Amino acid sequence: MENIFVFLFNSIIVSTIICAAAGLSNSVSLKIQRYFCFYCDHNLAWFDIIPVISACVLRNKCRYCHAHFGHYYAIFELSYILIGTLLWATPVTWITGVLLLFLSLEDCSKQSIHANILFPWIGYLLILHHDAHIYV
Repeated sequence: MENIFVFLFNSIIVSTIICAAAGLSNSVSLKIQRYFCFYCDHNLAWFDIIPVISACVLRNKCRYCHAHFGHYYAIFELSYILIGTLLWATPVTWITGVLLLFLSLEDCSKQSIHANILFPWIGYLLILHHDAHIYV
């Protein structure tokens, strides 16, 4: 039962990260209320954004304007859902993977990243794994 929860949770997180990275690369505010098609600006229904399943059913196209989104959305979703489920046992590794997934998607889109989101996480990791006996 826990594995099903983890799988579903990872699918929601990955779908949200993909949409956030796509929004940032297209200069869209993250404060929008609904997901929409970047080609026709049509608001997407709830059944249009089900992770992996919607991509397969719609064949990676918008239901309304039939613009092709590309296969990498479904590939990234499925890959990280599986990887995230495996990394779930160690939360530090899972969070690092989520951050790196976001940065890699952003890099694919616009060849630049918001690397400053890593600085607090790297600081936390340095504090968490600090070994005082090294400096003695």
